Amino acid sequence: MPTPEENMQSVRTFAEEVIGKQEPQIADDWLPDDFVEHQVLLPPRPTRRVRSTPIASSSLHRPT
Repeated sequence: MPTPEENMQSVRTFAEEVIGKQEPQIADDWLPDDFVEHQVLLPPRPTRRVRSTPIASSSLHRPT
């Protein structure tokens, strides 16, 4: 049985080769033939637009 350190190194190597080098075909060497992906990665959600000018400008302030 592999040690926790060996498991961590395996995960790092997998991530470097498959994700870091952007070579998903390498995953075939790591995963069993009957592997099933259960977590579907969804596309990123659109972000809200941010105003380029501040909302609180001097023209909005009332004199005191």
